[in-house]
Amino acid sequence: MARPILGGIKALQRFVAEANFPMPVFRTDIYDDATPIPFGEIAGNGRLTSLDKLILERGAGSEIIDCRIESLDRRLAIQFTDFKHLGCFSADQLIEQGFDYSLQALDDPDLDHFMRENARKIDNLAQWGKLEIRFFDYIRRMCGLYTPPNAETVKIGVSTTLVYCATPSRIAGKRDEICSFIVDNGGLPFHPFYAFPFQYYEGHPNVGREKTMAVCLEAVENCDEFWLFGISKGTLEELVHAIKKGKKIKTFMEKFDPDWRTTYQELGDQYGNPLNTLSKRIL
Repeated sequence: MARPILGGIKALQRFVAEANFPMPVFRTDIYDDATPIPFGEIAGNGRLTSLDKLILERGAGSEIIDCRIESLDRRLAIQFTDFKHLGCFSADQLIEQGFDYSLQALDDPDLDHFMRENARKIDNLAQWGKLEIRFFDYIRRMCGLYTPPNAETVKIGVSTTLVYCATPSRIAGKRDEICSFIVDNGGLPFHPFYAFPFQYYEGHPNVGREKTMAVCLEAVENCDEFWLFGISKGTLEELVHAIKKGKKIKTFMEKFDPDWRTTYQELGDQYGNPLNTLSKRIL
């Protein structure tokens, strides 16, 4: 599991405030002045920090640990703790439960009960800034592209673009070349041939083409850009969907698909001639 993120903690602050547990104060480095105890440490005051400023500096999707949100009177607090401060026994128990940090409510039975009743919501909010996590959230986070929804600020600087590689099966042998081309041009490739292997998706009797195309269209929605490398029924369906969703589209058929014109003449009318709506950007 992932650690909390700055935008997630911001979302958690809103969530607990709506439940009448307002905790607008944010502290970091809470173990810099910790009190040692047998087999662990008790967190100290740490450093009072502006969460909004930290989000601006690092980005809403940046992970953080050893931090705490608390009420103005310091009676209510939720802290996020690295295993190394808990001692081996406590850490082993958490690892067995699938966690890689400890989430703790301090000194308030009502808050403790609330957290137990809403444990999954709190965990998802802290880690993702949202209550429902989808497959592509994990992919974007692993690639350093994840930004929590409704984040007040986004990371300043250049980030990698996640690119959907629309590729006909007849040029499947060029998929590595296509992926390298995207990386060389500053993108991060998401190729359906690698993500959804034929034998487990379209070619499997329990899945088939219709379900596979539905998954591919969802992937198109979750990528930042749509790059078209050739023409087929599948890529035209994906292209129509990308246009509908307002995706940034680039076309590279001339470079990778020598038969694209002939194929488009055969199939284009069936899909409303979507290429007519695009300005050609062929390298």
